[in-house]
Amino acid sequence: MISRRRFVLGAAVACLASGVAACTTPIAVFEGPVTGAIATGAAIGPVNAFRAENGLSPLAADDGLSIAARQHAEFMARRGRLSHAGFRGRMRRAGAVFPAAENVAMGQTDADAAVVAWSQSAGHRRNMLGDYARVGVARAERAGGRPYWVMVLAN
Repeated sequence: MISRRRFVLGAAVACLASGVAACTTPIAVFEGPVTGAIATGAAIGPVNAFRAENGLSPLAADDGLSIAARQHAEFMARRGRLSHAGFRGRMRRAGAVFPAAENVAMGQTDADAAVVAWSQSAGHRRNMLGDYARVGVARAERAGGRPYWVMVLAN
């Protein structure tokens, strides 16, 4: 018979391996500082170039969306997993007018790499090419951890 601890560990590894962002297996909150930074300035050029290549107008940087993105990137870094938990509430607090969208990623070393990764995923690509006017992007990581990225788009 498999122990509960081994079962939970196996389930957590399976969730991480499959890239499921909404997995509900309990994962510990990591101790130590988390460093978050707004990255909209670094990401807006590649995002708007991608939109221009597809015949779309550029997005404007938005401070409220950028702060919401940073807070959520820090949340994910503390937990060590991707998540869209609380998206609607975050967008309301940021003053976003729906519809709105969110892209999350983990492991990319810079904003360019995050934008490229999103552009190669059908759902994330659809968000970046959506009918939105504003964008906020941020990254966060804990000491020795992987970077977590969040992009939020809204009108």
